[in-house]
Amino acid sequence: MSEKKETETVEVYPYANHEAWHDKLQNAPDPSWVKSRQLGGNKTSTYLPLGIQEAIADKFFREFDIINVDIQIAVNEIICTIKLSVLPNYPNAEHRIICGIASKPIQCKKGTSFPAGKITNALEYNAPAVQSSAKSNALTNFANIFGRHLNREFSNGFSFTKEKKDAGDKKD
Repeated sequence: MSEKKETETVEVYPYANHEAWHDKLQNAPDPSWVKSRQLGGNKTSTYLPLGIQEAIADKFFREFDIINVDIQIAVNEIICTIKLSVLPNYPNAEHRIICGIASKPIQCKKGTSFPAGKITNALEYNAPAVQSSAKSNALTNFANIFGRHLNREFSNGFSFTKEKKDAGDKKD
């Protein structure tokens, strides 16, 4: 009869503690990740694609779960609010909730209006699209690394907490 050996589980974390994790969240996103799109006229918007945001989330969060999705129809738009439960990726971290919101127009046949002109199965495509946009909004609002400061009038890496740390032991 063979004897069972107990194996110890070794947890590996990319961040030593909350402060190290939080400091990295304050960094600007890598410029190669940033995309832009035309908004009409001479306006453009910069953003991080959701795939990039989710890849960053895989590093910063040990767990990243959708725990609530609320979808509503308002006139000709679908609106989604989302709650995400995240577990920061450092020892002894606790779960926290981040939220996002988004809307998308419900697709209609050209020259028609909602609801009579709604394209069959439009919500089959619109519902997942609005959920993805809400997830992106939650991440974007959460931290600089996810693109919080894109399209603002100051640096993408702007942070008072980072400035204080960079200034050393100077007192206010």
